[in-house]
Amino acid sequence: MTGKVVTLTAGMGAGHDQVAFELQRRLEERGLQSEVIDVWDLVPFGLGRLITVFYKGMVRYCPWLYELIYAFWFRPVDQSRRRASPLVRLAGRRLHRWMQANRPSAVVSTFHVCSQILGDLRRRGLMPVETASIVVDFAAHGLWVDPDVDHHFCLHEAQAERVRSLGAPNAEAVGPVVRPPFAEPRLTRDQARAELGIDPAARVVLIVAGSWGAGHIERTTSISAAGGFETVVVTGRNEALRRRIATLGKARVFGWVEDMARLMIASDVMVENAGGLMAMEAMAVGTPVVSFEPIPGHGRENVARMDEVGVSRFARSEGELLETLSRLMDEEPFRKRLILTGQKMFRADVADRVAAMTERCPTA
Repeated sequence: MTGKVVTLTAGMGAGHDQVAFELQRRLEERGLQSEVIDVWDLVPFGLGRLITVFYKGMVRYCPWLYELIYAFWFRPVDQSRRRASPLVRLAGRRLHRWMQANRPSAVVSTFHVCSQILGDLRRRGLMPVETASIVVDFAAHGLWVDPDVDHHFCLHEAQAERVRSLGAPNAEAVGPVVRPPFAEPRLTRDQARAELGIDPAARVVLIVAGSWGAGHIERTTSISAAGGFETVVVTGRNEALRRRIATLGKARVFGWVEDMARLMIASDVMVENAGGLMAMEAMAVGTPVVSFEPIPGHGRENVARMDEVGVSRFARSEGELLETLSRLMDEEPFRKRLILTGQKMFRADVADRVAAMTERCPTA
């Protein structure tokens, strides 16, 4: 197999990057050339990095502001009146120059701004190869959808149906993209607990907050510990949060963890707050997912839609969180049903779809 794929991502949380690099790994296994580009590197004057800093600050310290921006800016748009922003045009100009020099066989996006760039280049006659969006937000907000992107690869059929209703004719549910430790776990629950020094009989709740450690994690930790659960918390790269949780003395606390699969496998339930990649990874290894006090905007919408289709549970109060955790520990049919519903999302390998795109390239 020959051809080259470029995958566009953005430094807006580890999830987008991890999907991009896992796709790259799978494509290279198939004998294809593959390159990952951070779209912020295509934006002059460091504007992309400033956007990341601004977004990160909003999510951590001014969630109400992000909620307002999300409600206004990320809503579905009239496709007939779609206009490219200056940011999209700037990045698109540089991407077009890169493509002229490198001549890829297909281009893939793992972030909504990247998808907008691809659609805009197509409308202007500057995109000669097939394009695709891997829609990693379960809610699939309006900025993910561009009718001039050839393929929208989705996590779930309900998400694909929403994407089609927003104007993308070619949306397919292929399932999440997770790395090998999650797709093919190397440990059993007992082995993972033995390696971590966790009692085999313990009722373990794993609390995660993404790579940035955003959200009300101290409160979630206190609720879990008060419920009598052995609580493990992962704070990502938020060192200040790690220190605060450690000071509570109610949980085992980790910062950035390379082997998250082991922690997930060792846990009875994972509690998260964004409906992002970590939720998909937990589902892949068979750990049920509960969402609580989600981050604003796409986080809140993601977990609500995941709850609607039954791949996870959204606990809307302290009492509901404790009740749901207890049920997942004690009621095996309830637990198995949630795990099975989540794992049914993993239908196909998106790398196969992307590889087929390269075969249809006129220069292949």
